Amino acid sequence: MTRQDGSVRTQLEQRLALIEKPEAAHVFTRLLADSARREADAADARRETGARLGPLDGLIISIKDLFDIEGMVTFAGATPKVKRPPASCDAVAVARLRQAGAVLIGLTNMTEYAFSGLGLNPHWGTPPSAKADGRIPGGSTSGGAVSVARGIADVALGTDTGGSTRIPAAFNGIVGSKPTSHRVPTQGAFPLSYALDSIG
Repeated sequence: MTRQDGSVRTQLEQRLALIEKPEAAHVFTRLLADSARREADAADARRETGARLGPLDGLIISIKDLFDIEGMVTFAGATPKVKRPPASCDAVAVARLRQAGAVLIGLTNMTEYAFSGLGLNPHWGTPPSAKADGRIPGGSTSGGAVSVARGIADVALGTDTGGSTRIPAAFNGIVGSKPTSHRVPTQGAFPLSYALDSIG
């Protein structure tokens, strides 16, 4: 991937600014701005020395808010009043992205407990479709799909049980993938179906 100015940090700041625009309303539940800036600076430093970690190094990635992030409560689209302890460690998929040098920009909105293909959320609001005003974004990985379609994230980490990455991808004009179940470990991802969940 080429960047016009070669700076991951500059790209990150531009993406964070996009989040403030009305068309990005309700896309994120929480931002990881401070840690993302550190990750972007580290990615830029690796690029300068030719020590890139691989194809994900420096990519800006959004994370569906059902993946554990160490020290944060995993809401999974439920009310922010939910009583749940903070995660003791990152979900396996999140940890692997960090190890690969990804820049994690924030946690994205989703259908409550991933239980719908529409993308509606009564607690956090519903992200607007990136393709048509007044239309639903699809779900359950609604915020993740919109974050990519709006150019905020290069890639979104989501889950798919019965279409939860593929439906919002189709609704927003991007590509969604459901790998074979458990191809990517599901540890640290809030479950909908232990037998059918896939990380996509």
